[in-house]
Amino acid sequence: MTEIAVVGAGVAGLGAAYALRDAEAEVTVFERRDSVGGRAATRRHKGCVYDVGANYLKDEDSRVADLISEELDEGLVEADGPVWTFDGDGEISEGRDDDARKWTYREGLAALGDRLAEASAATVRTGSEVVGITRDAEADEWQLTVRGGETTADAVILTPPAPVTPRPRCRTGPSSRSRSTTPTGRTRRTTPS
Repeated sequence: MTEIAVVGAGVAGLGAAYALRDAEAEVTVFERRDSVGGRAATRRHKGCVYDVGANYLKDEDSRVADLISEELDEGLVEADGPVWTFDGDGEISEGRDDDARKWTYREGLAALGDRLAEASAATVRTGSEVVGITRDAEADEWQLTVRGGETTADAVILTPPAPVTPRPRCRTGPSSRSRSTTPTGRTRRTTPS
């Protein structure tokens, strides 16, 4: 069976795992933090629930709207009116109030990550930071270095923001030279020291 590694358990990574749920593949999602959801992060304080990352979902894409309103709808609520936001200085202000429908969950938007993880049927490994990725062309597999160990996969999907995405390296054989693909997609030749 094909083994697919997804790096990052934010909404993009969990969405990719969800999209692969019916594939003939074993999908494992690696997340460096102890929780899933990425920027859909919720906090609680003195009985208040507030989102510190993304504030809500919109229904502008019919595929997203269908998924959220039909399969991931437990606890889903519509946010009426403007969503109040904090700026970089900690000032609270009334957010944009456009006509698009805005959704969140009663327990906060972080619930989206939990719902996607559960619906995907993938193995989700939190507290598992991927610190290196190498393509072994001879073995036709990817080798992932995860803090505390290593694993392999037939395919890798990278979803973290570019500044924290590990740079993949490609070993093409016994040569001391390898090719490295940067987050911008440019390829460069490197010689290990």
